[in-house]
Amino acid sequence: MKKIDWTNHILEFVMVVVGILLAFALNNWNENIKDKEKAILYLDGIRSEIEDNYKTVKEAIPYHDTMLVRLRTEPKKAVLIIKGALLKDYAWELAQNDIFKEHIDQKLYKELSDIYYFQSWLKNHNKNAGRLMSEANILGPFYLVSANPELANEGFGNQWKRGWIPIFEEMSAIESLIKKKYDEVLPKLSNQK
Repeated sequence: MKKIDWTNHILEFVMVVVGILLAFALNNWNENIKDKEKAILYLDGIRSEIEDNYKTVKEAIPYHDTMLVRLRTEPKKAVLIIKGALLKDYAWELAQNDIFKEHIDQKLYKELSDIYYFQSWLKNHNKNAGRLMSEANILGPFYLVSANPELANEGFGNQWKRGWIPIFEEMSAIESLIKKKYDEVLPKLSNQK
């Protein structure tokens, strides 16, 4: 009977195990690099989306501010047309996955999450204001709206009783808040390469 060289077999076994572990480690490292690249692509899309939304908000704020002045100074001549800022959130929705959340700075993620929360708030506000206008069947002065209190809905509560001014004030305030958030986050997104 031939003597078995256990040392050689153990050494070969250890080398195979180390080789397999090294292959797993390299594969994980490679996957991590790919995931970071995907997260950067998501961030690029969000940055582009926010830049577009920024332009939209910048255009909407002066319009709503002008409407507020008209409502306060000449309410019977104010023709109300809600031009809500139509803000996109496609890139944000696409980025809602584990890869993105794991490979982005958590503070930046929180800031982006807040921005998209306020965008959603504005979207709902605009939707409620548009529905209110439709229900009132009016594209005119706010004093006609306040004359019909049974049209009040949950979206505006007591603001309804005071006419369109508080509705446009809130719309303008939300848009200004979003613009401020954009001003804060855009430089951070530009530095995320």
